[in-house]
Amino acid sequence: MADNVVALHGEFQAQESEIDQRLVSELERLLEAAKSGEITGLVAATLNKDKVASYAYAGLVGSYGMIGALECAKGRLLRITA
Repeated sequence: MADNVVALHGEFQAQESEIDQRLVSELERLLEAAKSGEITGLVAATLNKDKVASYAYAGLVGSYGMIGALECAKGRLLRITA
């Protein structure tokens, strides 16, 4: 049955993505902070080149402070996409 489904905007074609150097630099900064013990937990949302979003978490993430930080990030994203 799924073979007769047609997308409203046509078939999705993943775009060739360029490497975002700001993204790479921020990830490297976070990695160094984790290696030095400065960061003890991480929750991350990612947007992949096929436009699928995912998330990851590691370390000590079960705190109200982390939830507050995620709420701040959510607010920022809502302002960016509005």
